Amino acid sequence: MEASHLSATNQATQNTNESAQNINQRINYLDLLRGFAVLGLLFMNLPHMGIFELGYVMHQPLLFIDKVMITINAFFFDGRFRSLFCILFAIGLYLQFQRYQPKPYSPLVILKSRMFWLLLFGFVHCVFIWPGDILLMYAMCGLLLLRRLEWHENKLLRFGTWFFVIGMIIFVIQWLLVWQFDEPIIRGSETYVTMINQANGSYLDTIVSNLIIAVAYVVTFPFITMFYLVGTMLIGLGLYKRGELINGFSKIQLTYLAAVTIAVSGLDAYMGVLYPVIWSGAQGMMSSLSGLSLALLIWHFVVTSRLADKNNVLISSIKNVGRMAFTMYILQSAVMTLIFREFYFDWTLSFNLFDYFVVSAVFMVIQMTLASLYLKFFKQGPLEFIWRKAVERRLKLLEDDVMRLNKERQAPQA
Repeated sequence: MEASHLSATNQATQNTNESAQNINQRINYLDLLRGFAVLGLLFMNLPHMGIFELGYVMHQPLLFIDKVMITINAFFFDGRFRSLFCILFAIGLYLQFQRYQPKPYSPLVILKSRMFWLLLFGFVHCVFIWPGDILLMYAMCGLLLLRRLEWHENKLLRFGTWFFVIGMIIFVIQWLLVWQFDEPIIRGSETYVTMINQANGSYLDTIVSNLIIAVAYVVTFPFITMFYLVGTMLIGLGLYKRGELINGFSKIQLTYLAAVTIAVSGLDAYMGVLYPVIWSGAQGMMSSLSGLSLALLIWHFVVTSRLADKNNVLISSIKNVGRMAFTMYILQSAVMTLIFREFYFDWTLSFNLFDYFVVSAVFMVIQMTLASLYLKFFKQGPLEFIWRKAVERRLKLLEDDVMRLNKERQAPQA
């Protein structure tokens, strides 16, 4: 038993050393995954850019093309990129924690500053651009994670699993409540028309509505979204520390992940096509479960195939998007809300799921092109630069305090 534990400890230490020694490769594949995630998010967010509270309302009966897209989304898009971002966020926080370790002050101080600035960015984004923001919740998750970054991988995985299970239970409760008490919105109904008319209000009305949503995010976070998001982050960080997200999974682990992905995605697609009313409430739970398993499979493929090391235009462009993921995420919201709320609001009323897919694919190419051109002249995205400078001010104050204290200690006593 002791020998087995020692072997596991040595393996974890070796994995950590390998990640430190191969930092350039690590950054490469993290950039690729981050770029892949931020580009993929648009495919799922776009139907909510016109009227966030309404989203995409299915036709009655379902269009054939919508049935096809529901199936494709269930297997390849729903929940996948959100799960990837959760894992990337947690690992990024851990790597920053390690980077600040040699400093003469606690890394937690500077990381708290990063999270508070992210909280501010998320609030501004949610209120003034698009209320479907994820930055607010990620910042709150980050503040919870800070004191847990040094946990052993087994503890991370244990608590992460419990949090994730509780998150799934909360999804089920939400589904039952929606199914029991909430009437589904139908195209052409009075509720549908009312929400469309409200979306045509002034920008001030939009800001007030978005502000209410932002406050609701903060108030309900500990009860609704915290468990799923933090659980996914803890699981991802635990797997990273244990080595699977550095070296890949075993065949048995891959089999389990593939089985969960296929089974849950298949059920998701089946319900979406045949029982759309029931499915609309259960989708969050199913896409979150299969989203995590497929995200881990994608991570395994990227790492073991050394995809990030391939020198071609497509891979390089996705990595460039990943290097400025913060800027690209906000750019998606700013451009698409302008298009679907201000310039072409009739698209919101007439598009089917395939139309949204086409627009997302076109803008994905535009983003990859913009990121590649921008990074020819600058080292990081504009919002990444602002975020770094804001945190560096806090860093400078900390360093000044340390120097002042050292001088006071060295000064001769009277």
